[in-house]
Amino acid sequence: MVAVIVAALLGFAAAAIAPISGSVAPISGVAIGGFLAGKRAKHHALYHGALAAAGYVVLEGIGVVPTPFPPAENALADSVAIILSDGTLLAVGALAGWLARPGGPSSFSDTGRAR
Repeated sequence: MVAVIVAALLGFAAAAIAPISGSVAPISGVAIGGFLAGKRAKHHALYHGALAAAGYVVLEGIGVVPTPFPPAENALADSVAIILSDGTLLAVGALAGWLARPGGPSSFSDTGRAR
C-alpha cells in the first residue's frame, strides 16, 4: 500500500511541476513504487512490483490518480489506449520490482552479507 501511495504522490508531483511530461509522471511513479515494493519483499519481488502497479491501475480506474494517456475521441481508440496504458504500467511495475529483487543489482557495497 505504501508503494501505491508513493507512486500516486510522485505522479501528482511530477505532473504538477512539469505538465509537459504528464505521460511520464505516472510511469516513473509506478516504477519507483514497484522498486520500493520489490525491495521490501523478501521473496517474489516481481510479483510485489506488479501488485503495486495494479494498485495504481485500480486508483486510475476510480479516477483518483492521472492516466498516462489522455482519453481518445471514439470508444475503440479509448479502449486500446486504456489497455496499452494499463499494460505498460503493469510491465513497468513488474520490471522495477524484478530489478529490486534481493539477489539483483544493488547500490550497496554488499557489506553485511554472509560470504
